[in-house]
Amino acid sequence: SSMSGGNSVDLAKIFVGGLSWQTNEDSLRYHFEQYGEVASVEVMRDRNTNQPRGFAFVVFKSDETVDLVMSSGPHEINHKIVDVKRAQARGQAPPSIHNVVAASGGAADGGGGGGGEAAFNAAMGGGGGSGGGGGGPASAEQLKCKVFVGGLPLHLDNDGLQNFFSQFGPITDDECFFPA
Repeated sequence: SSMSGGNSVDLAKIFVGGLSWQTNEDSLRYHFEQYGEVASVEVMRDRNTNQPRGFAFVVFKSDETVDLVMSSGPHEINHKIVDVKRAQARGQAPPSIHNVVAASGGAADGGGGGGGEAAFNAAMGGGGGSGGGGGGPASAEQLKCKVFVGGLPLHLDNDGLQNFFSQFGPITDDECFFPA
């Protein structure tokens, strides 16, 4: 990647989330080629298992194609509506939930348990548990909080998930995805 061409490539890049486990590079390319020329497609995979992680990046030859993709939709790939966003350069994306956990003082401050609760409270704008910072009511933007929870046991279903997380506040939507 040359210095001059690097930026223009990133401008024409989209993030595609919520992919079905069957979705691969070919099915993504097939779907998005109808909007314009596709430069590259990469389904992100787990480093250890090589299983798809449920999201991908698609790079187009032209940024105008991204505008067209964003104004079209919803996008359905392999019988599943997917989440399509303009990709953001590293460092410009909103902070990840993993950073919230570290910053809210789970085990990082030497304190004991409660890290998960502290992280959730911090993300929702309330005071944290063991290491939580300032409080105050959550803003409208913070209330649009989306949480990914991985590594769930197979016996857990949507009801169990709702049961657990409802103690922290109202749940507007939940989806459980289990590998087939």
